Amino acid sequence: MKLHPVVILSLDKIISSFFETKLIKDQWRLANYQEPSWFCGSAEILANICKRHSHKDGSVTIMVPYYFCGQSLRYLRSTNVNIIFYNLDSNLIPKYKDVEKKLTKYNPDLFLHVHYFGQISEQENVRKMCDFHNMLMIEDCAHVIHPVIKDKWLGDYLFFSPHKFFPVKNGSVCYSKRLTNLLYPDNRVKFPFFWYMKRYISSFKSKKSINCNVHWNSQSSDLISNAPSLGEAQLLQSEASSVQVISSIRVENKRKLFEAFSFFNCWRPMLTNSNDYVPHILGMRCDSSEIATSLCQIFSDLNCPIMRWPDLPFELKHLEGKCRAEIELTHMTIFFFVHEQFDIERYIKLIVNGLDRYLDKI
Repeated sequence: MKLHPVVILSLDKIISSFFETKLIKDQWRLANYQEPSWFCGSAEILANICKRHSHKDGSVTIMVPYYFCGQSLRYLRSTNVNIIFYNLDSNLIPKYKDVEKKLTKYNPDLFLHVHYFGQISEQENVRKMCDFHNMLMIEDCAHVIHPVIKDKWLGDYLFFSPHKFFPVKNGSVCYSKRLTNLLYPDNRVKFPFFWYMKRYISSFKSKKSINCNVHWNSQSSDLISNAPSLGEAQLLQSEASSVQVISSIRVENKRKLFEAFSFFNCWRPMLTNSNDYVPHILGMRCDSSEIATSLCQIFSDLNCPIMRWPDLPFELKHLEGKCRAEIELTHMTIFFFVHEQFDIERYIKLIVNGLDRYLDKI
């Protein structure tokens, strides 16, 4: 096994998927929801939901947490969408007092509730709030491996991003409670053969260094609505049959990593309920940004794969006083990988080596 940050598609699957012409039985159906709609990415889904529920003048208001990827808002910025940001508490759930004040002031149409890193929480409370204020509830499940993980979903819309878990470039799926609210992509992309070959080759190369600075994303793009290629759609169907196996490996890798992390007293898990979820990645919040920066440099020198939160919405730069905690969280958090292709024992040795080096320096 390699220490590559993402799951890599094997060469034989790349070739066979390139020639795929049909789909197998759908493994992504969900009880109490309409047939799933497939798009290339969740940013497209979010923008299409907003477009579907816009007013006559094309405007719509959505509430989004401050701690959110700026690149995921790129299609919203090119449309008449009013984005209202809200605060999260230390457990990454909405600060309801803050939210209520903004609900009164802005009267939003949609509320985006994010399940961070695979942990599903606060569904009932958010559902009640949305019903009381006549908002549609969107559950952002991009960090959740598959709908089968949870017995009950409450959102008017759900969307998942299996491309974050399985070895595909394109693939996000949307569920709607109502048939009239179904979303449909306009086109299907071609199988990106050379992208897969490039990623396959890159898996044999050394990892690049980590940038510890916060990246403010202001990207704006015209809305596109594409479905994954037939080959990728087929892969997502076949991979879904292994969800339980993959989930058990990720949970066990999480347990091993937390056990290895426990001797280091200068950080703590981002998610307090660390046992009750299938992880996308593991976040460890350091006691200060200086510790995080130092550790990142050490891990980079050891060629130990880690990541930081990719970016924040550029809109937050003008609101720093209101979202200081979320910005600090970005500075102070290091993420580790848990996917099923990882040589977890080798990974733990590298991490422990890095922590020992840091302790020797102080």
